Amino acid sequence: RFLDPDERVRTALIQHVCEACAQGIGPLEPLLLEVGNRVQDKKATVRSAARTTLCALYRKHLTNTALHWIPQRLLSSYGNDNSSSNSEGCREIEGLMHSTLLPSEAAPRLRALCAMHAALQPRHRKVLHVVLLRGKRQAQQHTALWLDLHAKLKANPKDTPLKAKVAQVVAAMSSTMAEPPKAREIWEHLASCKDKNICRHIRPCRS
Repeated sequence: RFLDPDERVRTALIQHVCEACAQGIGPLEPLLLEVGNRVQDKKATVRSAARTTLCALYRKHLTNTALHWIPQRLLSSYGNDNSSSNSEGCREIEGLMHSTLLPSEAAPRLRALCAMHAALQPRHRKVLHVVLLRGKRQAQQHTALWLDLHAKLKANPKDTPLKAKVAQVVAAMSSTMAEPPKAREIWEHLASCKDKNICRHIRPCRS
């Protein structure tokens, strides 16, 4: 059924297998490996379902060495989608690596990242470094944009479209961080802070 011509069937099967594995892998491991093969399915909806559910499963069972292949399979598919959606696929994987694969709390996240890195093969580590560097560059770009918009908003605090742009940038920045709600709260607090040195302290983060 993993090769069923109907993408809806393939997607449903992926979801059912991963739901069944949530409590334990056991005899379902062969089926889970088949789900792993769908991360490069010809249909974007199936690829996305496989990637998302596998990442969530890996996060739930971090200590299960039987799932160490999941980050490797995810990184193997990075940049290997068909040409029409390759960049979109890269962005999806980057987002999953940052927001879904690992715990959100700082200490468990660092331990999980180190354990994952140690289990990766050299070629997958190189891809991971690319993903992390792209995330860093994106964060720098968002910070630079936030600083620019913040300065404009200070000069014209009643500009509604400008407020909307700031909100969009804050939402984008927060979504890539370990704890999005807390990150959003911090950025909003910084925006309302009257300390004139705040921007000066944030400015080095943009480069």
